Amino acid sequence: MKTYKLLFFLPILFQSCSNNNSAVSTQQNSDGITETMNDVSTRDFNIEGKTYYLLSIVSDVQIMEVQLTFQADRVVESKVSLSADVNECVNYKNTPTLLDKSKMFHYSFTNGTLEIPELNVLQKIKTEDNGNIVFNNGATFYSTSIVEYLNTTEAIKRINAIASPDMAKYYIKDIHNRKAGPVQIIETTTSKGLKIKQPIVNPNTDRDDYCPE
Repeated sequence: MKTYKLLFFLPILFQSCSNNNSAVSTQQNSDGITETMNDVSTRDFNIEGKTYYLLSIVSDVQIMEVQLTFQADRVVESKVSLSADVNECVNYKNTPTLLDKSKMFHYSFTNGTLEIPELNVLQKIKTEDNGNIVFNNGATFYSTSIVEYLNTTEAIKRINAIASPDMAKYYIKDIHNRKAGPVQIIETTTSKGLKIKQPIVNPNTDRDDYCPE
């Protein structure tokens, strides 16, 4: 898998995210202009100098995450931090050289609106207490990489947020690293508080270089 080519798929990351947005409340400022709470929360927010991670479905068999660093010169540096399919999972932990490759784009951020002209991105954002930011098209910029949560419920949560229910289980298998055991039992909690144990088979056990812990 030639992961460096995936840098050119960044526009897909925004287009493939859910459009189901929660409603936002509104209020009027002293001038009588109605603005959303989203605008209020991001009015003084500064994206400069921050790094975020965006997870996306690239194809029916491939999932990837991009690291985006917003620099002081209005340039955002894009690097692939994880790329996984049925054959392998490459990430910055098992392949440190992955972060040696990058692509630069220009950006602007004013009054809670992020624009990346080269990628046709023009989106309002909403900041969250956990450090993440959410776009009005449903995409999420995470403050931490999914690589730090492989084989955990947090990884499952992030995948379920962007993948269809019938495909999510395959992407969950794909992100298992090569040192994971042949079968992992992952426990999730439903919205009603029910705990579900889900066995996930590590596809990398079929690889010649598989090396369990």
